[in-house]
Amino acid sequence: MVDCTDKERLPKAKNELHRISQDPALANVPYMIMINKIDLADKRMSTDEIRSKLEIDTLASERIVLVHECSALANIGLWEGLGVIVTTILE
Repeated sequence: MVDCTDKERLPKAKNELHRISQDPALANVPYMIMINKIDLADKRMSTDEIRSKLEIDTLASERIVLVHECSALANIGLWEGLGVIVTTILE
């Protein structure tokens, strides 16, 4: 889960995401990145900006990486995101 309004914590999220991707036990595990707080349109970073700052394309070369927007507070996109990951795993 990534807060799309918090530019200061994004580098830490990127470092942690890339660090855990090096764990051999997670080699074939797909990732679902949930971009939270999309309901705060005036404060949010775009999905493309977040994908770029997290260097998602680098991770996607080694595994399936799904990115889905949501708002936990407004209950938007959470179930849809889970549906996407389940569907992807079952394919």
